[in-house]
Amino acid sequence: MLRAELGGGDDKVTIIWLGRTHITGIEPGRVLAVEGTLSVQGGRKVIYNPRYELGPGGPPQ
Repeated sequence: MLRAELGGGDDKVTIIWLGRTHITGIEPGRVLAVEGTLSVQGGRKVIYNPRYELGPGGPPQ
């Protein structure tokens, strides 16, 4: 599985793609928009296998 954390504080959402260990372009600091069904598990917001769109650029080098 591939896991990413989006946002911070109370707005943090854990994104999980099952059956994937890497998605080209998804890396720390990258702008990412996701769409999927939000669930709450153990008090944490989680979206499984969302549709996603990468934003421009990556993290500063």
